[in-house]
Amino acid sequence: MGDEGFWTGDVLTVEENESMRDAAKVMLEKNVGSLLVVDDKKPVGIITEWDAVKVLAQGLDPNTSRVGDVMTRNPKTLKVTDNPEAAKDIMLDHGFSHMPVVDENNELVGIVTLSDLADSPDEVKQVRKIKFATKSFNSE
Repeated sequence: MGDEGFWTGDVLTVEENESMRDAAKVMLEKNVGSLLVVDDKKPVGIITEWDAVKVLAQGLDPNTSRVGDVMTRNPKTLKVTDNPEAAKDIMLDHGFSHMPVVDENNELVGIVTLSDLADSPDEVKQVRKIKFATKSFNSE
C-alpha cells in the first residue's frame, strides 16, 4: 500500500478483541485519529478518538471494553477511483473525519481524513460541529 493522490496507504489496523486502552495507546503513539478493523482484507469497522472518549465518558473500563463493542461497523468506504471533491462532499455530508479507501475487490488499500481534503480549517471545524451535535443528540 502506498500513497495514491488524496489518500494514504499508511493504514493502522486493530483487532476487534483488543482493548480500547490498547487501541487508544496506538492512536496516541502513532498520532492518528482512527484505526480500522479488517477481516479478510476488507474494512469491517472503524474506531476514532471519539469512540475512546465515549468509553471514558460512559464510565466504561478501557481495559475490558473491546474495540468490537464500540467500533462503527461496516463503515462507508471510498473507492480508489473516487475523486477528492466527491470524497470531501461525502465526508462533509455525513460528518465523517476518516474514511477507508478500498479497491475494486472492496479490499482496504488506504485511508483519507477530512484534514487531507479540507480547503480550510473551517471545513474541519464544520465536521466537528456536526459530529458533536449528532453524537450529543443521539446519546440523549
